[in-house]
Amino acid sequence: QSSLYTFTQVNVAGAYQNLSSYSGVTNTGTFQIDTLCNRDSISADIPLGFATGFPYNCKKYGFVRISNNGHLLLAPFGTITPSVSNALVATLTTFCEGVIQPFGTDLVKSTAAGTSSSITYGKLGSDFIVQYKDMARTSSPGDIINFQVWLNGSGQIKFIYGNCTPDPTNSSISGPF
Repeated sequence: QSSLYTFTQVNVAGAYQNLSSYSGVTNTGTFQIDTLCNRDSISADIPLGFATGFPYNCKKYGFVRISNNGHLLLAPFGTITPSVSNALVATLTTFCEGVIQPFGTDLVKSTAAGTSSSITYGKLGSDFIVQYKDMARTSSPGDIINFQVWLNGSGQIKFIYGNCTPDPTNSSISGPF
């Protein structure tokens, strides 16, 4: 089992600091659950719920689209985010701003015993949270990957990583871990 880390980017100051450990949250919205996590897709626009928008890269964003491949796409008020299933690849050939990528790789439902894969979202106080639970890399379906993205109306972004265990049957592990 990997260690638990929390990294925070304060949009204005650009500071990183260790804050807290991963703790599962109960979100009100569900993007994908169980076998649906095996499809490359991006959600429809989801309102962030911040009265003045989410400040990022000198713009204000009112919506987010969630990808099951470990990234979020921000959309300014009144515009539509590009429909791409993998922002990491798309940004090489297509202009795509407002990408937040805490674990940018092709993710699927974990096949490890006792897992229940899901991608959920919701508000907790003044934070908008997206939680990736019991996911795996496509090349290593027995992985267990858990992480969260917390967005605060002040522009603060937190990446919180929980239990991330590589597939014990895969002898050729590559990619993020």
